[in-house]
Amino acid sequence: FTVTGLITNTTYYFAIKATDNANNVSTLSNVASGKPVASTGECFGAEACNPTGSPIGGGAGYSKIVTSGNYSVTTKAALLSALSSAQSGQTIFIPSGVTIDMNGSSFTGVKAGITIASNRGQNGAKGALIKMTTPGDSWETPIFDVKGNNVRFTGLQLEGEMYPQDYGNNSEYYPGSISEGHYLVGIRSMKEYNGAAGSGYSGLEIDNCELRGFAWAAIMTYQASNVFVHHNYIHNNEARGEGYGFNLYGGQALLEANIFDYNRHDITGGGYAGEQYEARYNIVLGNGDAIGAAHYDVHQDEKGGSFAGEKYLIHHNTFKYGIGVHGNTVSSIHTRHAATIGTYIDHNLFEAVATVLPGGVPIYQTNSTLRMFATNNKWMGTLYPTNSTIVWFQ
Repeated sequence: FTVTGLITNTTYYFAIKATDNANNVSTLSNVASGKPVASTGECFGAEACNPTGSPIGGGAGYSKIVTSGNYSVTTKAALLSALSSAQSGQTIFIPSGVTIDMNGSSFTGVKAGITIASNRGQNGAKGALIKMTTPGDSWETPIFDVKGNNVRFTGLQLEGEMYPQDYGNNSEYYPGSISEGHYLVGIRSMKEYNGAAGSGYSGLEIDNCELRGFAWAAIMTYQASNVFVHHNYIHNNEARGEGYGFNLYGGQALLEANIFDYNRHDITGGGYAGEQYEARYNIVLGNGDAIGAAHYDVHQDEKGGSFAGEKYLIHHNTFKYGIGVHGNTVSSIHTRHAATIGTYIDHNLFEAVATVLPGGVPIYQTNSTLRMFATNNKWMGTLYPTNSTIVWFQ
């Protein structure tokens, strides 16, 4: 059989099945997985299905902890010096217990092939803390600005402004609060602002980190390809109007085995032509209900097209029932138009209702009833084999 259009830099798990004349289904083989697929039942959600060999969210038990580097730094001055001197393939290591305050050093460039690492998860280590708290002086001000291909951040804590839910943009809860034009980003990959599809950097990897408290986004990419965000704990990014765990504008990304909590959107896309993300084996704890929130989100094309990106694969995630400040629970998945190829949602566990939607259904698509394929998901203990009564179209 042939599979086309998948996101690269990843391993896919397939079961090939046959059906006899009596509609009995049996598994013939399991390609490239190393994980058996039971013929008597399927796997749903993140916890039971995780094939990665490391705990969801990273930390203790993570299999790829970095414990040293070509440079070992403990101050901002030393970090900036190492970033200037390091060459592709080298690692800058910051020991756990170190705190580096990056105020005054936004847009810090990271060259191609450089790894910035700490040892989160080693013998209880939390990883070095890198933080920035002062407002940005321009839109989407990042701490780290990726400047080439194959950059990696691993084992770190990154912390932003730590605003409370709905703070900013003169919201009704915080009159006079800061404008989103000054919101911070933890890690940004953006080669050129008006770049076409495929024009951004490739191979960004962010793993085994804790990223928290960024008003715009913990991670933001623009037309980047082969982005791999995995085994992180991403939380409390929930400012008014933005508040993203991961935000991509075009390009392609794989998000795997992360824990998300208290984000306005755990994952969001700008809906650009050619845009794709795959989200698998993630746990969404479900807390928070910021204004306009949804856990996994895709905008209608922000460049004006009547579509929402190209293709989204959302499978084997667990969406838990969290607590909302405003007393309601948001939708688990919201796409704001139809993707040009489709949105494919399968083998997820939805343990929450969306009280803002009729019937409390977890999946929501606006502006179109096309190309949404929700098959074989469990919601509140019941298996839903199709879109029927689990997706609300408006």
